[in-house]
Amino acid sequence: MIRHLTFALRALLRHPGYLSLNLMGFGLGIACAFLAILFAWQEHQVDRFFSDGASTYRIGCSFINMGGFANGPEALLPRLMADCPEVEYGTRFKKYETETVIVGERQFEEKEVLYVDSLFFRMFDYPFVAGSRDDAMRDDGQVIISQTLAHKYFGEEPAVGQTIKAGKESRLYRVTGVVGDLPHASHLDGSMWLPVYSKLQNKVQPDWYSAAFYSYVHLRPGASLAGLKKSLDQIIRERIYPAYGGDATYEVWSKGQNSFQWIVQPFRDIYLQSRLNFEVSGGGDPQKVYGFLLIGCFILLIAMVNYINLVTARASVRAKEIGIRKTLGISRAGLIRDLLLESALFGLATAGVGLLAAEGLLVVFEQITGSAMLDLVRYRFELNAGMVLFAVPVSMLTGIYPALFLSRFRPAAVLKGEWGLQGNKRLRSILVVGQFFIALVLLIGCLGVFRQLQFMQERDWGFRRDGICVVENINLLGEKAAAFRQEIAQQNGVEATSLTGTLPAGSTMFTKTYRTPEMAQSLWVKSFMVDADFIPAMEIRILKGRNFSTEMLTDTTSVILNEMAVKTLGLGSEPLGAKLNDGLIVVGVVSDFNYETLRNPVGPLILHYAPDQQHYAIARVAPAATAAFLQKTKQAWQKMATDKPFSYYFLDESLADLSSKETIMGQGILLFTVLALFIACLGLFGLATFLTGQRSKEIGIRKVLGASVAGILRLLSADFMRLVLFAFFLAAPAAWYGLQRWLENFVYRTTIDWWIPVFAGITALLVAFVTVSFQSLRAALANPADSLRSE
Repeated sequence: MIRHLTFALRALLRHPGYLSLNLMGFGLGIACAFLAILFAWQEHQVDRFFSDGASTYRIGCSFINMGGFANGPEALLPRLMADCPEVEYGTRFKKYETETVIVGERQFEEKEVLYVDSLFFRMFDYPFVAGSRDDAMRDDGQVIISQTLAHKYFGEEPAVGQTIKAGKESRLYRVTGVVGDLPHASHLDGSMWLPVYSKLQNKVQPDWYSAAFYSYVHLRPGASLAGLKKSLDQIIRERIYPAYGGDATYEVWSKGQNSFQWIVQPFRDIYLQSRLNFEVSGGGDPQKVYGFLLIGCFILLIAMVNYINLVTARASVRAKEIGIRKTLGISRAGLIRDLLLESALFGLATAGVGLLAAEGLLVVFEQITGSAMLDLVRYRFELNAGMVLFAVPVSMLTGIYPALFLSRFRPAAVLKGEWGLQGNKRLRSILVVGQFFIALVLLIGCLGVFRQLQFMQERDWGFRRDGICVVENINLLGEKAAAFRQEIAQQNGVEATSLTGTLPAGSTMFTKTYRTPEMAQSLWVKSFMVDADFIPAMEIRILKGRNFSTEMLTDTTSVILNEMAVKTLGLGSEPLGAKLNDGLIVVGVVSDFNYETLRNPVGPLILHYAPDQQHYAIARVAPAATAAFLQKTKQAWQKMATDKPFSYYFLDESLADLSSKETIMGQGILLFTVLALFIACLGLFGLATFLTGQRSKEIGIRKVLGASVAGILRLLSADFMRLVLFAFFLAAPAAWYGLQRWLENFVYRTTIDWWIPVFAGITALLVAFVTVSFQSLRAALANPADSLRSE
């Protein structure tokens, strides 16, 4: 065995330049493929560590055409616990965007805060490092914190028994437990858990048309999901329909716009599959997972083809060695064994190169996309061990064809110089076409994705996005809100201000019923609560009528509609003066503008004059004055709200977050496309080396007979250019079809112009020509006497 290992090792080290080239291409391919596989596994592991996750379901809801909600009515869980025999136990909790926490004299702003009940930690077995999970949330004075927060707040002192103040009321809580690091990620990742009891309304008549609490249930052993859904349907029929069905029959109401439906989701499917409004946290993206997995496998295929081409390209060098070994008695099976052993050793070396490449790729990916692809804190061992276990079998699998190819040489023909390694020309051509087919599909796809992203960035949303600074939680100022707005309006560079209850892509949503005197039933329409300065501050276009006015007391009963609302309510071409509900008068019409992601069409929208419903202060600020504006605004806030956090964001950045998944995917595809082209060119270089070596005597004869360098260069490059061109004609329609399917996810989308595949094809041809020309030019400039000396 030692002798075979020595032979394989010597074979690998005999040509260090060739080995380095092979390791580079195969190592990159292995790294890309394994990172994609590990990323997919990481995403699949989310929420899988909770012991009862397979029997746990989340119940959301959908009503009045507002889309699905991850949360639902407060009254749902108690009703299910009482009436549904399939439910063993359940939990409900509430989440706020931020909470103020006071520890001694220090103040913190925490985002991952959940208000939970006593059954939360029974359903979800978080790892407690201090305190008892069984005693958690037994009363409304307890708080559970993460180990990270425990060190942040109390250092090395024991956290259990300490007290903190939390929430808008700065209520005092006692720390009774500390949660350690989770073994895997979860969509319920948290840093602080507070008791939910203070958030429960305990209404005599519950409001079923609400979405305030997240409800999770655990089914009894042997219970069926069908039984749970039957109980949920019974709640709709017996409790929700009588309250909101009106004069319509249940069958008519349940199929109409005002109906109510439950959304039941398996707990372990939520992270990757759920796309509801108000998710607990950001979910995964199956398209991103499958996309990177597919790209990684494609790049691995390119690298495997490279290995085959580069090994066979060196066949002319190893022909006599193999012929001598076969003459000395080694069987073909023994030779195949040694060549596969060589591939296994190469695989071990590739694993080392792959680990270095993977580390570099993760850093580059995060710098390019701004998002980490892999959590190396959790998956360092999987990366190191998995790379070896992945690289060696793949390397041996790839080495099967070269081993069969090299072992079939006839010793007599080789030793006479008649070895004629033509190989399988058709197979080599197919491999090259396949390589560039994949690379071209990636390149065209990358260009198409960036085209859509550019379209989304440049599209007119119907209002001004840039320069709009949004200050949150204005309602905390109470009567001081108007004074705060006046103070920021007086700053240099501020062009316009407004106090509003609703914003595009905001976290608040209002929906009300509207009807005209001619309508038989009311319609649910989304509404914005704004002041008289909202429309001019956002530069929304008024098409008909007028804006709200602070000088007209009757405007509290006035509304402004967008174009889609005019059509939906059937107001015709002259909507001004139309009456809605009991006394609402239409005084204006604004152009349609996007207030959600571009994946959704613009829906009907009604603007109400409601200066008392203030959640945001917006200011349109000149770019040069932004820094000074933020500093003075923060000072004004701290002067008026001494114990409340100052929170702001820019509207254009918030809207850009709506397309963040597409941006990350586009930038990731760009990185992998560059790698695919690079690795494909290594394979092309290997094949060029092989073929020019085979035609060295032919080239020598042509030069002796007067052929020019340009003519020889054209001769050697033509076949390769034809292969790349053929790959382009296959890749262009396939990539175009894939892009069209992807663009169907967007209501507002760009078109794939003809120049996108043409540009990709020209790029691939130029890159291939430069790659082949290097080796072809070297052969064309060689002294013909060197190649003809043996004749």
